[in-house]
Amino acid sequence: MDSMDAAPVGNAAGPQDPAPTDFDRQRDLGILARMEGELADVEAALERLEAGTYGLCEACSASIEDTHLEAHPAARFCRVHQDLDPGSGPA
Repeated sequence: MDSMDAAPVGNAAGPQDPAPTDFDRQRDLGILARMEGELADVEAALERLEAGTYGLCEACSASIEDTHLEAHPAARFCRVHQDLDPGSGPA
């Protein structure tokens, strides 16, 4: 078998497999949106660090627990008020 006749390997698109598909585009857009959101959260956390407010709850100004910040370094709210953060999941 000649290398020109070899079947595509992995995700390589062959003549019967046009790429990317709508599914691929939607998946990639979802990943991009999530990464942009995470980047914005990190940038906001860095701004709070520079302002001296990192680790303080935006709702009540109480200190956010160290264990919570270790798990979620960009946390904006203490555990009592974390439901105010639209990006937070279950604790």
